[in-house]
Amino acid sequence: MLTLPRKRKVVSPRVAKAVTEPKFVTKVQSLLGYGLTKILKQQSLAGVLSELGVSVFNPTSVEEYKARKRSEQYNKAGNRFEWTWKRTALKDYQQPVPLGVLQLALRIAERLPEAKFSVDQLSTHGKLQVDPFLVVLMGPMEYYIAQWDEPTFSDEQ
Repeated sequence: MLTLPRKRKVVSPRVAKAVTEPKFVTKVQSLLGYGLTKILKQQSLAGVLSELGVSVFNPTSVEEYKARKRSEQYNKAGNRFEWTWKRTALKDYQQPVPLGVLQLALRIAERLPEAKFSVDQLSTHGKLQVDPFLVVLMGPMEYYIAQWDEPTFSDEQ
């Protein structure tokens, strides 16, 4: 039996006091090509998830789970189908989403309207789809925050 990926609490990244100093920001942008807005976006998504008490799945654990699940489905189908993980914007997702998952996404969207939500799920030829995850994205940051259609899934967020 596959076990779900492990969840962990999001720890809001702390930005050193130097980040707000103009000299530091200018040096980082000119020498590293990394803008302060990227740091602040990263901080705001992680910070909001932390403030809301949202647990996220460990990214390494998610990737391991996805690889195992893909292999399991491939073997179960007798190698007749090609299974891939497909990401779909939540607004375009056509399958049912549990109420608790939608409530979680809504709580985040109310605090961060610029956050985007997607569903990442295993599918074959766009037909059969299993093991959906809800992913929240903002700039380069993304967090897996919910999963459903698993026996161990709880709709309580």
